[in-house]
Amino acid sequence: MKKNNFFIFLTLVIIIFSVNNGYSQDTEYENSNSSCQTLLEHAKKYHREALFSKAIENYINVKECVGNETYSALYVEACVGLGNIYNDIYDTYEAVNQFKEGINHQIIFKANDPIPQMYVRDGLGKTLINEGKFEQAITLIDLSVKMSSLVDDKQFKIESLNNLIYLLALKDNLKDANEHLLALENLTQDTDVSKKMETLIEVSKLGIELSKDLNGVKSEIVNFERDNSHDFNTTAKERILRLKHQIDLRESDKNKCIESYNIWDNFRDSIQIDFYKNLKDSLQLRSQKRVVDEELHRLRIQERLNQTEVSYKNKNILYLIILLLALIAIIVFIYYFFNRLKKQKATIESLQKELHHRVKNNLSIIDTFIEVAKEEFNEIRFTTKLSELQNRIDSINEVHQQLYLKEDITNLNLKKYIDKLSNNITASFSNHEIEIANKTSITVSQLRQISLSVLG
Repeated sequence: MKKNNFFIFLTLVIIIFSVNNGYSQDTEYENSNSSCQTLLEHAKKYHREALFSKAIENYINVKECVGNETYSALYVEACVGLGNIYNDIYDTYEAVNQFKEGINHQIIFKANDPIPQMYVRDGLGKTLINEGKFEQAITLIDLSVKMSSLVDDKQFKIESLNNLIYLLALKDNLKDANEHLLALENLTQDTDVSKKMETLIEVSKLGIELSKDLNGVKSEIVNFERDNSHDFNTTAKERILRLKHQIDLRESDKNKCIESYNIWDNFRDSIQIDFYKNLKDSLQLRSQKRVVDEELHRLRIQERLNQTEVSYKNKNILYLIILLLALIAIIVFIYYFFNRLKKQKATIESLQKELHHRVKNNLSIIDTFIEVAKEEFNEIRFTTKLSELQNRIDSINEVHQQLYLKEDITNLNLKKYIDKLSNNITASFSNHEIEIANKTSITVSQLRQISLSVLG
């Protein structure tokens, strides 16, 4: 029973750990996805404000943020955003490349996501409009309009519907154009439409009028340009120039056709050239700023390294000073210690010399007393004993005499001591035929060390 409870507990722990681990991974993914979504919103904001270089930078950051290792709708949206920017500057080559990248991203991961596909088709439709391939553009834009019911993006619905109306007007399909125009008006009634979008809608209406009254639309275009020139964006201006060219085509005025076409084409080229020039200048400024920032960063690092080096040197100097002070303190301590020992030794030696001197004097007095005592006895046995006693006292006295006269009172030359002692003994007795040969060359201190080593 206990074993079963243990396995149940272990299973619960594993399940809880797995759930927590999965939750943490989901949380990390959601945080990453949220930051990528924020970058995408910034890119769209810059795009609406016609800050194309910043928009491009943010769209590229979105692609780097989500990566290209797994399928992501954000990646496709970033490709579409970049493609639409290139459409706005009439660089159809780069626009097509971006849309192809978005399509390939879906194909590689076999993603059947209708909303990103809708955005890609709509972007390709705009590219075809710029290229003047209206039939193909109508097919793609019409499909985008039908699929726009899948999203709540009203701005996208309005823009796609207006593009379709513009295309149908150019192809003289007034019936479908008017039907879609009615739907567009219903859609814009409860929606805040930007001034840019209002201008584009008016241009589409002028396109419808183009098929109804060719002469009347000329004056309308002139009045429209005069009244709304300050609200024109590049797309509105380009479509007005295209309408003028369409008027010249329908009037079959060859010279005016060439002139209006050149004006339209030069305008598109100027937009593209100005963009890349501004982008180049912006990149150059950013590059210069980056160089300055890198130089400032290098100088800060160098300053920090210098400060660290100075701090390190100051610490080393401080440690060296502390070491020198410690050495001086040790030297002073050793000096005073040995000086004190020297004074103590001198005092002890002085006291010992004084002691030896007093002992020697006392022994000399005793020797004098014995000599006086010898004169009072005539018996040889008493005088002999007293002489032996004198010799012993002389030997002791000689030791103290040598110790008193030597600077080192801890050491005694045994040879000198024996020589002196033997001479005293010889002088004390009447037998002069005795010779004493002393070959001793050892000191008392050495003799003590030998004795200790033998005993040890």
